[in-house]
Amino acid sequence: MLNVTSSRVEPSPDIPASILVVDLDRTLVRGDVLLEGIFGILAQRPWLLARLLWELLQGRARFKSWIAEHCLLEPTLLPYNTPVLEYVRSQRARGARIVLATAANERYAAAVADHLGLFDAVIASPADHHLAGRARLDLIEQRWPGQSFWYVGDSVGDRSICDAAARSVLVNPTRPVARRVQRAGKLERVLSSDRKIWRSLMRAMRPHQWAKNALVLLPGLTSWGFYPIERLPSLFIACGAMCLLASAVYLFNDALDLSADRAHPKKRHRPMASGELPLRLGIGATVVLFILAAACAWTLAPSAQVLLVAYAVISTAYSLGLKRVPVADLAILASLYVGRVVLGAEALEVGYSSWFLMFVTLAFLSLAAVKRYVELAAMDPATAVSNRRGYVASDAPLIQILGVAAAFSASIVLALFTTSEAVSPRYTIPDRLLFLCPLFLLYMLRVWLSANRRSMHHDPVAYVLRDPAAYILGLAGLAVILLAR
Repeated sequence: MLNVTSSRVEPSPDIPASILVVDLDRTLVRGDVLLEGIFGILAQRPWLLARLLWELLQGRARFKSWIAEHCLLEPTLLPYNTPVLEYVRSQRARGARIVLATAANERYAAAVADHLGLFDAVIASPADHHLAGRARLDLIEQRWPGQSFWYVGDSVGDRSICDAAARSVLVNPTRPVARRVQRAGKLERVLSSDRKIWRSLMRAMRPHQWAKNALVLLPGLTSWGFYPIERLPSLFIACGAMCLLASAVYLFNDALDLSADRAHPKKRHRPMASGELPLRLGIGATVVLFILAAACAWTLAPSAQVLLVAYAVISTAYSLGLKRVPVADLAILASLYVGRVVLGAEALEVGYSSWFLMFVTLAFLSLAAVKRYVELAAMDPATAVSNRRGYVASDAPLIQILGVAAAFSASIVLALFTTSEAVSPRYTIPDRLLFLCPLFLLYMLRVWLSANRRSMHHDPVAYVLRDPAAYILGLAGLAVILLAR
């Protein structure tokens, strides 16, 4: 029977370890410092991607050294494994010599050791030698010849050390690993966390944000009667593809924002930032979601496929750096919202005019400005720069003016759109469509009033989709369209 402990570790009555060898990745730290370094470089200096691939070809030791040189992780923000820390402290209190032995680069290992202050020695990979598996065991045996040691790790890639240890403390091991060590009679205990991986993955995918993808379905309502009913399945497939793609982008963005999220009072609880969801699993899920989205897109019209690819490219570029370009980030956010509406139209293969594109662009530009205004208004005026955004707190009034102006401009364009030659022939009494303008402007002013009163959710599109007033005015607008027909 495996001895599975909780975060509370009581000293065992047996003889303590004389030397306790502790691994770093997925053991002391709930993650992989190399992967975090790679994504740290991509987030801060994405133009180094080609150099990163070149360094990878030069060998693992040099690659790890280059990553550590270009991305210094903050040891105070790393997601440490609390049960392991408590166990190590209990053994140290009983006189054990604590050794941090890892295949990670020596810079990362030294930073962690200096921060925790628990280790008597550190064994890690220098720039010219990769200390994995047997190489690390040989160095341990050279340092302390003839002495037995206990091992704390997950045993992934460290089977030789685990087999050579007198006793092993396994951290979140797989069942085969735990059974093998137990059969050898060397299993001291298992330190298991309470992580629910799949629940954490679903939380990181943000399914509640899929409500925004209802915008894909909008052309199905506004163009009702102008397309064959058999095209409706394509509309829902396009919406599903957008949901998968959006979740993939969320996961990728979280991987890039690890250090920034950990320094944030609320975002540090996100699954990847907190270590609940391993980074490697999050990246794997990102790839799977991209593949599933591509499979859905394969059944759609070529123009819809192009839009989905464009959404993926623009979202990735936004995550990699465009989010830090003031004002331009608003245009990109607006284009991503507009892309959802246009995707629905392309999936149904219904036409749309330049007036329509101009209207939805200005409307979503106003909503994007709301999103950024809410963030800036919540900042301390003494704060210099918004986190990874490029704005300062004093920019809030300017963003507010821009957003309100965009809302009024959109209402003017809507008036011109409803009286254009592209719309008039489709309706019996097209002049009645002009009543859509005050309805739209009334709601946009409501949104901005809520933002100004600090009662707006940080995501305005999610706010609109949850606001009963939006549905009331939406039904009113639908009634206007029916009366015009």
